Amino acid sequence: MTLRFRLLTAFSALPVALILGACAAPADLGSCPTNVEAATLTAGEQAIQSECNGCHGFNTTQLDLGTAQDIYDKVETGDMPPRAPLSDTEVEEIRAFLACETSQ
Repeated sequence: MTLRFRLLTAFSALPVALILGACAAPADLGSCPTNVEAATLTAGEQAIQSECNGCHGFNTTQLDLGTAQDIYDKVETGDMPPRAPLSDTEVEEIRAFLACETSQ
């Protein structure tokens, strides 16, 4: 085998992996945790207000499930906010808030 052939076959899976990774299904918002603390929900709402509302202006008291899922998808994948991904704790606080807000 030539070096060129080895390099070609070694890196041929890379574009496929990148494409499949980009097409991965977004995480499901899930249901409102039964044992969630009020502080977690407050932190989730505050995170949306401080990290999202500057550009998007979401009304956190009138969210529908589709909008909530869209917000969570962007936050969970790290697409939003653009300045830097949120911590895992912040993402979970947002998820809990959105899940509980839309289940009412």
